[in-house]
Amino acid sequence: MGKKQHLNIMTKNYDAWKISISDFKEQKNNYDKLVFFSRFGLLAPSSHNSQPWEFEIDEKKLSIQIFKSTKRILPVGDPKDTLSYISIGCAIENIIIAADFFGFTAQVMYENDPENNLCATIQFTESNKQSSELGHLFHQIEKRIVNRGKYEDRIPADDFLKKIQQLYPGDYRIVFIKDPQTISLVGNIVNQASIELMDSRTFRKELSKHVKNNFTKSHVGIPAFGMGINNAISLLVPLLARFVNLDKLSEKQNAKLFARHTPVIAVILSREDGKKDKIISGNLYEKTSLYSISEDIKTSPWGGIIVHEELREKLRQILKTEFYPQFLFRMGYNKKDPRHSPRLLVDSVLKK
Repeated sequence: MGKKQHLNIMTKNYDAWKISISDFKEQKNNYDKLVFFSRFGLLAPSSHNSQPWEFEIDEKKLSIQIFKSTKRILPVGDPKDTLSYISIGCAIENIIIAADFFGFTAQVMYENDPENNLCATIQFTESNKQSSELGHLFHQIEKRIVNRGKYEDRIPADDFLKKIQQLYPGDYRIVFIKDPQTISLVGNIVNQASIELMDSRTFRKELSKHVKNNFTKSHVGIPAFGMGINNAISLLVPLLARFVNLDKLSEKQNAKLFARHTPVIAVILSREDGKKDKIISGNLYEKTSLYSISEDIKTSPWGGIIVHEELREKLRQILKTEFYPQFLFRMGYNKKDPRHSPRLLVDSVLKK
């Protein structure tokens, strides 16, 4: 099968990526504009590409409420919804950035009660004309990609890393680990967390529903090409994920990935450890990843360490901090990007 045919088969579940600046002119009223902003939220990263969000639009109040979806969460792999909240934070950040580009300021009110599926309310005010700024982060939303590959042996410039650190308010921090020995040490416990999670049959069963072959027509989940797996082998990946601890098999390979091909590990930390802190950590990760992609720096999240409480605490001790680790990711340069993962269409995530 040729590449063109292959892409045609998958057209519908990649349609969310078919969005452009010129589409904004076609939005006739405030409801349509808020839906348009929400479409950029759909392009945010999420754990297993589960897309655990729902949006409720109030045209009269000019607001969007963001809810945790009860259908698209990971009860085994993410029992406290930590990664879901971080994913939702990423979606919120994309919406805010898109609205700002088109002349709307946004104020976010966060919900901290874990029993409430409401995560945040974004209140908009139309104040300016569409931005003409070429450096606006909006232009990076469609370029952002998770690159899990081997990174080049060069560290992002200190000036850039300092710029990123300045994005973080007082109750939040980002730590950049550049020392090779510490990278190897942290990489080992990150791998340990993944292996121990994959030892669970129920975890593997859940994961197998989100790992897809390269020909998938699903709007959720991760096609195997995102993990560097070719078309033929991708057909076996969902079955293997269900019955085999793939992280155990790739333990040595992943250890080398950190030790030899990871110039920087970044960890986002927060003073408190509530629902709101996880959502804001997601805001900050997405903003960091967008600034990074503007410098051709790729990122690759590793969520297992965050949901493994014992090893998360070990990471905290290695970092010698009283703050809570909320998210960990690799950073570096790699020119061989995979294609984007599929996405739900906006009508699928709007609460009626």
